[in-house]
Parts: sequence; C-alpha cells; structure tokens
Amino acid sequence: HRCEVASYLTIALYSDFSYLSKILFTLLDKLILNDINKTPKLLLRATKSVAEKLLTNWLSLALYDYLCTMTGPPLYDLCYKILVTVELGPLDFVTHQARFALSQDKILSEEVDYEKLEVQAEGPDGTRSKNPVLLLDCDTITQVKGKLYRDIYRHQPYSQQPPLETLSL
Repeated sequence: HRCEVASYLTIALYSDFSYLSKILFTLLDKLILNDINKTPKLLLRATKSVAEKLLTNWLSLALYDYLCTMTGPPLYDLCYKILVTVELGPLDFVTHQARFALSQDKILSEEVDYEKLEVQAEGPDGTRSKNPVLLLDCDTITQVKGKLYRDIYRHQPYSQQPPLETLSL
C-alpha cells in the first residue's frame, strides 16, 4: 500500500512539482536519519517505503524531458546500429551466437558460409521501403520476418506498430 500512496501523491502533486520535491526531500531526510545507523548499505535498495517509491517517481518525472530530447535519440541510434551490425553476418537463432557480436562469449565458434541477398520490403498497406533490406541465405524465416518488419516500421512509434506475429511473408 505504501507504493500506491506514493503513486497517488505523485499524481496529485504533479502540477506543483516544487511542492512534491519538498515533500520528497522531507521524507528522504527522515528515512536517512532513521536508517543510517541500522542498515546504511540497504538504504534506497528496495522500494519498501513511501519515500523510496516517491523518489523513483520523482526521478522519472524530472528526467523525462531530458531522456526524450537529449538522451533517447542517440541511445536509440546506438542500439539500432549495433543490431544492424550484428545482423550483417550469420546469427544462430537457437544459441544467439553471431559472427559479429559485442561479447567474446557470443561469437560463433565455426565458420559459416553465407550469401547476402537484397530484397525490397513492402508493408501491408503497399508502402515500400526506400532502401533494400539485407538478408542472408542462412537466416531463418523468423529472422527474415524480423528484419523486414524493422525496416517497414522503422520510423513509426513502437506503440503504433502492429504485433510482429500478425504479419505474414
């Protein structure tokens, strides 16, 4: 119930963020003073108190604009480019080992011969992708479907994309 109280408090005081901050700092001061002598290492590790959950909510609200405008797009680009780089070579669907992997543990141990194929992706509504999609002749149907899906819906918000399972080749 403590987490619910913190969530309701956040919703109620969202419009007055400075007052929410004052309440949070007061609750954190009391929490720190009570727990500093008992278990200082466990302080803020679990959201068992209203102050800890309120801190989580407060940080989410305070950092939301920054994450959306400054950090989000470069982080998305980095993740997308890593995904594309990993998919340039063979990727074992079962073990998730790849020829081009970030981790030494996930690099394919054997050499796999493959050919690159370029195809044009077309969405259900008939829209075609601008660039050809690079596929490998050793890709599974699920991998091909995922690559085509990502290319078709790359510029659409995730919340507006249809589920991958609903599409067919």
